[in-house]
Amino acid sequence: MFNPGDTITSHDGWQMQVEEVKEENGLLTYIGTRLDTEESGVALREVFLDSKLVFSKPQDRLFAGQIDRMDRFALRYRARKYSSEQFRMPYSGLRGQRTSLIPHQLNIAHDVGRRHAPRVLLADEVGLGKTIEAGDDPASATALWRC
Repeated sequence: MFNPGDTITSHDGWQMQVEEVKEENGLLTYIGTRLDTEESGVALREVFLDSKLVFSKPQDRLFAGQIDRMDRFALRYRARKYSSEQFRMPYSGLRGQRTSLIPHQLNIAHDVGRRHAPRVLLADEVGLGKTIEAGDDPASATALWRC
């Protein structure tokens, strides 16, 4: 049984967002809005649902017997474990950055990281990567926040 707010697919391929569920003689009828035509008040009986049901909530997938292979679960588990370990570190620069460092940024991070008591003022034109430079190296990040 789907609930209001769920998105369901008919056997014809169109989708509908469920707004109401009615039961008549043991047969469920879903009433909602079609997503392709924006038509509201559309009724879809459960016998006309797509045979390949897709559940979005983990508990619904479990109760329907739609479980992933063990290797996919293991991959998700390892990814969560590594992510958790990364967030427990006392320092780690910019977590999850999706940047490519420019050579001058690496040079600055290297120079600052070698200093005994780094005190650095990063100043250049807008958009040249000062935030990336400061968060790239834990030593330079610490120096920036102490200033």
